[in-house]
Amino acid sequence: MNVSNSTPPVYHRFRLEVTVWYSIMTFLSTTGCTLSILLLLLIALSKKLRTRSSALFLNLLLQVALQCGVGMPLLVQSYQGVPFSLAGDKELCRRTFIFYFIIVHCVDWTDLMIAVNRFIAVCLPHKYPQWTRGFRLYSMVVAPWLIGLGIALLPQFGIGGEFRRFTSWESCGVFYYNATWSLVFVMLGIGLPVSSTFLLYLTIFAVVLYRHFRVPVAPVGMGEATRRTQKRYRSVRMFFGVFVCYAGCLLPPPIANGFFQKEYSSQPMLQLIFRAVMLLGNALIPVIYLIVSKDYRAQLRLGKEKLTSVLGKKIQQPELLRMSGITSSTKQTAASTNATSNG
Repeated sequence: MNVSNSTPPVYHRFRLEVTVWYSIMTFLSTTGCTLSILLLLLIALSKKLRTRSSALFLNLLLQVALQCGVGMPLLVQSYQGVPFSLAGDKELCRRTFIFYFIIVHCVDWTDLMIAVNRFIAVCLPHKYPQWTRGFRLYSMVVAPWLIGLGIALLPQFGIGGEFRRFTSWESCGVFYYNATWSLVFVMLGIGLPVSSTFLLYLTIFAVVLYRHFRVPVAPVGMGEATRRTQKRYRSVRMFFGVFVCYAGCLLPPPIANGFFQKEYSSQPMLQLIFRAVMLLGNALIPVIYLIVSKDYRAQLRLGKEKLTSVLGKKIQQPELLRMSGITSSTKQTAASTNATSNG
């Protein structure tokens, strides 16, 4: 009798953990996608929220909605051991991860475009109108998509790496040919946009501090230009908070996979945790906007009140019709009674 000493697959040894992880990923995907679409609708329907930089913000929210609603759920379904797993589909890995790869890098480069926009608004306000219309604005919207597509096509054609399944969960990923190519991909997709974004925000804060201590304080009655500047300062703080939260959740997985690929591939539970952390970074983007921005919360309350009012009228309308019907029938009955008595 032959006894096999082979270790069972990892997805058989962590059934409970995979179930919990799958539930968490489903919750984060649903929350992030729903809130991103909600913010998209708020900005599209509210003139107050539409500004010169709205196109960049809408671009970011669209990418987050696609990542939470399409990219990450498809990637999760490629894992062995999850409910309704599609790990047996060989083409799913390549198609799914290409889409996921594009969106991840789009978000990184869109964050950089937003930082450039805020830098011009605060540090070079006289040039800001030129960057919020026409070719320059459209270029800042389209450029992240082209860059993300370009990075994703490199492993698609076998340049520097290739899309393949990792042995732990038979999940999709990029296998880099060597450490040099690993560094190139990490820098192109994450290192360059994230570091540039961080430096831009530091520069903005340095300029703001310099103006605060070296420029005389404006009188109590602020003019329109001063109010606009204060609003731009608040938006910088909000965008920077979102960027720090997202970057903190984004950086650990690609760094581990890029520079410690062998060690990372041998830690199946760490892979699940890092994947959940990356999704959390996307899902928190609309949450932070709603928490930090008073304008978004005000418009959300206003939209809720309008929706409640419309639904209330629709609910009351059948009742009013029924009551009017009862009243008219009562009047007819009384009229016929009076006619009979008079006769």
